[in-house]
Amino acid sequence: MFHLAADSFQAEKIIYDHLAQNTRYGSSPDIEEANYNIIGPLLYGSAVCEGYAKAFKYLCDAIKLPCIVVSGSAINPQENNEPHSWNIVRVNGDYYHTDVTWDSILSNDEENEYDYFNLTDEEMKNDHSWNTRLLPKCDTNFTKIAYVAKKIELVNLVLDSINQNRMYLSVRFKIPPPNEGSIINTVSKIIDKAPIALQRKVSAIEVRYNKAQNKAVIHFK
Repeated sequence: MFHLAADSFQAEKIIYDHLAQNTRYGSSPDIEEANYNIIGPLLYGSAVCEGYAKAFKYLCDAIKLPCIVVSGSAINPQENNEPHSWNIVRVNGDYYHTDVTWDSILSNDEENEYDYFNLTDEEMKNDHSWNTRLLPKCDTNFTKIAYVAKKIELVNLVLDSINQNRMYLSVRFKIPPPNEGSIINTVSKIIDKAPIALQRKVSAIEVRYNKAQNKAVIHFK
């Protein structure tokens, strides 16, 4: 399963998806030590952040994809700052932050989330902290996410996505919205007031909003 692909990003993603989908976050008293190393994720399917990060590095090492474990701190889903571990990986000559732990928590049984897959320093600093002097700079943008500064920009993105039959839209906002409900209300009004007939009917809107990363994924049902 883990052979170096012609596209190194695809090889990295295979490892990322495997750990995110097959490992649950948590520490079991029966296997306490295993949760902090590669045994937890790869043998028992459970780990805390240190176990996720070490397993990711282990699998990257196996396919000769340069990777290190980063020790720092991060804001957890309860908005508390706590010690945390993740990775920096070098793919095709560029460095990226990648945090399997947080995306594993966000993901469900049907699909993975990629809020923390190959981020820059600036993106990662939204909710992670580390000693920047000791680690390589991550300054190459991997994911092209639309940035919304004005409402008309969101209007155009929503209508274009629907008319081009895209099932979802990922955006970041200049002024972060307060919650998922406000995004749903705004998008619903955009659809209801569309100046031209839409190419397909949207019967429902679902939004997953990562407030710390200021990233919303809008699904059109």
